[in-house]
Amino acid sequence: MVKVSVIMPVFNESNLIEKSIESVNNQNLKDIELICINYSSTDNCLETLNKFSKKYNFIKIINGENLSLADARNKGIKESLGKYIAFLDPGDIFLDKTALKKMYNWALKNDANIVCGNLKRINSDNEILKNPNYKLDYSSYFTEYYLVRPKHYGLPWDFQKNIFKKDFIIKNNIGFPDLKIGSDVLFLVDFLTSIQEIYIIPIDLYGYDYTINGNYKDKFKNYQMKHDYIVHFKILLEILDYYKFKKNANKLKKIFIGDLNTSIKNKDTEFYKIFNEIFDNTKTLSNYKDELLYFDLFFSTLILRNGKIVENFYKTKEKLKEINLDSNLPKKLLLEVEFILSCKNFEDYKLNIDEFIKSIDN
Repeated sequence: MVKVSVIMPVFNESNLIEKSIESVNNQNLKDIELICINYSSTDNCLETLNKFSKKYNFIKIINGENLSLADARNKGIKESLGKYIAFLDPGDIFLDKTALKKMYNWALKNDANIVCGNLKRINSDNEILKNPNYKLDYSSYFTEYYLVRPKHYGLPWDFQKNIFKKDFIIKNNIGFPDLKIGSDVLFLVDFLTSIQEIYIIPIDLYGYDYTINGNYKDKFKNYQMKHDYIVHFKILLEILDYYKFKKNANKLKKIFIGDLNTSIKNKDTEFYKIFNEIFDNTKTLSNYKDELLYFDLFFSTLILRNGKIVENFYKTKEKLKEINLDSNLPKKLLLEVEFILSCKNFEDYKLNIDEFIKSIDN
């Protein structure tokens, strides 16, 4: 009987596979399978996986073309034989060789739907580093066996530090949505809002190589990444609000407002346009009206200034008529708002905007 199925999607990461596989082999839980889903790779991943499958009989290879990362993980769950499921990404490792055995035994003893350990950062040399999320109180570092409610898990990140009961996943139709970014977060929050308790074990299970995987801000590389990031955040906040995970929701809202401010700093009009397409109302972020106003006015004036399109001018001017000019907006932005409102028509704006911007920039 397979006790734990470890699911590892692989995409063009043949150089990272070995250390991850060896960390599975080093586990002292031997009733284990490693399901490697090679999805759409164009390098020699399949060849590398086949080499290791000949060396270790616990490896099962699934070769899937035209799959996404979410598809690969979902397929791994479907094909798994284990009572519990763990996840591993190429380049990451299991830190403690006793971790999966202890977590499985604790899960079995308590008939747990989920058992949670600890995640730490590592670098490419497998040196264990401090996890900044603990200091920021985004995640909890567990030092004893105990039971917590899902609301006390911390932010729904680091899904790799858990093992999950497969039957519970299937019964509750929990899976990874097809997003380029944030799919794992939504899987975890769906799981957490479906259970009543989390069994904690004080062991370092997972080593996350941040030098490979980076962070969300490093992944705003293209339209699809930005789109899926904002989509996942909206869904996540709506779920947390609905289930009254108030503390976690408030922390995540502050993080998201920080992302809006980063887009202002980078003058990322694409991010702004995507945000407006997805957040069609501000109810989810109703506590941040001032920040959203600044975000909206900054990009409205920037887009108008750069495009100088007549439709944008009148649309923006109507919006600005409703603004309280005594607000705490930056002085330059308020001056630009006043300038736009003072323009009689689009030709007036088009004729004078460049000179006006020079005057406030000096």
